[in-house]
Amino acid sequence: MLAQRSKEAAHKTESLIHDSVELSRLGETTSRAVGDGLGRVAASVGRVTTIIGEITRASAEQNSAIDQVEEAMGRVDRVTQQAAANAEESSSAAEQLASEARRLASLVDEFQVGGHTARARESGSARSARSARSARSASPALPVAGWASAEE
Repeated sequence: MLAQRSKEAAHKTESLIHDSVELSRLGETTSRAVGDGLGRVAASVGRVTTIIGEITRASAEQNSAIDQVEEAMGRVDRVTQQAAANAEESSSAAEQLASEARRLASLVDEFQVGGHTARARESGSARSARSARSARSASPALPVAGWASAEE
């Protein structure tokens, strides 16, 4: 009986050893598969990290470009405002010049020519021609650009 028990125990031990070896092989295969999977995951994480870095760089470039566009728009706005201010100043200056021209034309109408006072009742072109001639004859030392001489 002891021999029988020893034989059964040996048989059980052998069966347990065989099962343990099979489980060890299965564990080794599973471990390799897990290691390979973790290697693929690590490689994927590396690619994702690279992509995130590229996205970060692209975002920084876009932010820089947006800043440049905003700066350019600010410059355009300032130039536009300056142009509007210049246009207003030019318009005001033109109005002042027109007013001054009317005042000067009124003064020219009051010049005395040969003892007579030139008046606004004369036609515009006749008055201008007469005023030009009288101005030249009254002050020959001061030629006026664009006016014809008395001999013409």
